[in-house]
Amino acid sequence: MQITVTPDKGGKTVIMSRDSYLSKMDSLIADAHTYKRLDGDVTSRYQYRNNEFVKKLRDRGLVDDWTKSHLITYKAQPPRIYGLPKIHKENVPLRPIVSCVESPTHNLSRFCNDILKNITEKSPYKLKNSYDFVNHIKDLVVDDDDVLVSFDVVSLFTNIPRGLALKLVEERWDDISAFTDIPRKLFVDMVSLIMDSGFFKYRGDFYKQIDGMPMGNCLSPVIADITLDHIMDSALKTYASPLPKVILKYVDDLFLITHKDNVLPLLTHFNTINHKIQFTHELEKDSELPFLDTLVRRNRDGSLTTNWYQKPMASGRILSFSSLHPMKQKINTAGGLIHRVKSLTTDPLTDTNKIITDLLVKNKYPRHIIGKLLEKHNSKGVSERGDSSFNTIVETKYCSMTYIKGLSENISKTIRNRSDDITICFRTHNSVGNFFTNMKDKIPVLDRSNVIYRVPCECGMFYLGRTSRKLGTRINEHKRTTKDFSKTSSSLVAHMRDKHHNFSFENVKIVDTTNRSHQLNYMEAFHINSHQRMGVCVNHRSEGNELNQLYSALIPNSATRQRAPP
Repeated sequence: MQITVTPDKGGKTVIMSRDSYLSKMDSLIADAHTYKRLDGDVTSRYQYRNNEFVKKLRDRGLVDDWTKSHLITYKAQPPRIYGLPKIHKENVPLRPIVSCVESPTHNLSRFCNDILKNITEKSPYKLKNSYDFVNHIKDLVVDDDDVLVSFDVVSLFTNIPRGLALKLVEERWDDISAFTDIPRKLFVDMVSLIMDSGFFKYRGDFYKQIDGMPMGNCLSPVIADITLDHIMDSALKTYASPLPKVILKYVDDLFLITHKDNVLPLLTHFNTINHKIQFTHELEKDSELPFLDTLVRRNRDGSLTTNWYQKPMASGRILSFSSLHPMKQKINTAGGLIHRVKSLTTDPLTDTNKIITDLLVKNKYPRHIIGKLLEKHNSKGVSERGDSSFNTIVETKYCSMTYIKGLSENISKTIRNRSDDITICFRTHNSVGNFFTNMKDKIPVLDRSNVIYRVPCECGMFYLGRTSRKLGTRINEHKRTTKDFSKTSSSLVAHMRDKHHNFSFENVKIVDTTNRSHQLNYMEAFHINSHQRMGVCVNHRSEGNELNQLYSALIPNSATRQRAPP
């Protein structure tokens, strides 16, 4: 059987054997130096530890009630691991990604990240993005005996020494304390708890990462930043030979300008600082070196110029002009590409218009639209990222709406004519991502939350309900109410009492899901109305009143096209 997945880089589509994928994942998980197998599910254990820690923060007045309610969870899911093919590597190994959304410490990780990221902004090496990189090097002049070189950390996240990371948090407390009222020991305990919760589920079994941080945990990038800054500081302070003239960092990629005889000694020294953090290097070739999405060129006079660069494995795909998206979104996509290519290209000999046109034509954009967009951009001049023409701050409210060609444009126009502070943002549900195979472990039905569910009755009808908690918790409550009809007046109990029927709780099905708990009321009302019109719903008619009558009137048109649920 074949699976369709996205690669680690390049934006292409990878079709590979499921057996090959599982074999590569099995080999990754079998690495006893990185992972160890657990005896069972530890989700509830870490959920308890997370909640107790958050309660401690609230009891000491360190967070308010809203923050406490946001950080506490009673419906945590185990993190789930999957792999992305590295199509630029020999034998196409997999990069392990751990999906931590809804995990026990996910919100606590985000809370901690919001504090720690403030101190990484002060790093003398850090680059914000490719635009920042171009600005850093555009006025540099390189000596004849100097070379351009990049250093890359081997599997940085997985190899972060947790003990070192915790020590660095303590050492940098003077910087961190400016952004939080949490005492040092309690803050370090929080980081330690998040690091320790690095477990995941794979093919029904549970594993724990022995050291390092998983790629997928939102705290991992900032911990990597702090750790790598320390490694670089230590290496440069203890290096005897002349230091690099330039050293810049983006995540785990370093750009250096140094004497040609200094490259290998410097690399060797960097690799002695910590045995787990190891670097590889790439030297300039024919006076050129790729870095991020630029190609840096050293000119004969020592000046540096850049060109926008795509790696050889890049697909060249952007939002296709033939896709079912709003025209404005397609125009913005093309405009963003034009801005990026022209802003990252400082070589005056490069024909950026041809590069842009070729790529947009490949993605089915009409030439006359491309021409107008290029003319518009060129008339403004190439602006820097952060220019007001690209980052106008407007106090406005945003509303998301599913895009329906023709109708959505009219709705947006109507709202725009009547309100200055509301902007409609369109979304599509049938995206390319729907065609990719989900290789994460499936969440059992009874463990899912924020769902609309139906419970079948032996008579062929259904009870429809909603829950923001785990479905299993809600079903157990239903079971308890059926033992004493006097304790509740729900439509489920009323049907059992009046009709002497039994519901099959073990055959509960999920009808709909949402990531937003506040939508559950309206979603439930919609499905109750729809099922009532099909005559298969035992719910009281009043339970569908949450739905505005204007929408309710539309349901018969769609319901008549539906078949009764099996």
